[in-house]
Amino acid sequence: MKTFNINDYERLERVEYGDLNAIIPQKLIAFAGPHDRDIDEDGYPALTPQFYIPIWKKLGVTTIVRLNKKCYDKAVWTNEGFAHYDLYFVDGTTPSLAIVQQFLRICETAKGAIAVHCKAGLGRTGTLIGCYIMKHFAWSAAE
Repeated sequence: MKTFNINDYERLERVEYGDLNAIIPQKLIAFAGPHDRDIDEDGYPALTPQFYIPIWKKLGVTTIVRLNKKCYDKAVWTNEGFAHYDLYFVDGTTPSLAIVQQFLRICETAKGAIAVHCKAGLGRTGTLIGCYIMKHFAWSAAE
């Protein structure tokens, strides 16, 4: 991995810099879901879609996939030229075959990187990114 930058990785995984990880560089980025306001319902700082726009442009993101309930207006991103897809399924459950197939189609046809999120950017996000990795890199579920 000649292009892996540990400094960028460690910086971007911090909440104040985006709370994100490039799982497959230049292809799939996992991140925690943004909010409409910069303070969440519990009074804690939250990241908005506007916060991510310059980050996505720098990382070559062209597509955003939301896996959780709507917590922001997707028009913030679509008005900036990003494609946006909603593939909601309940946290802690298995996505339907239709959702997995649609996610794989999105990944296989997007012209740039894809930013994927659910509420925390871990469970649902990791499940679908894992499906992509299993298909395209021949990994087993255990790997």
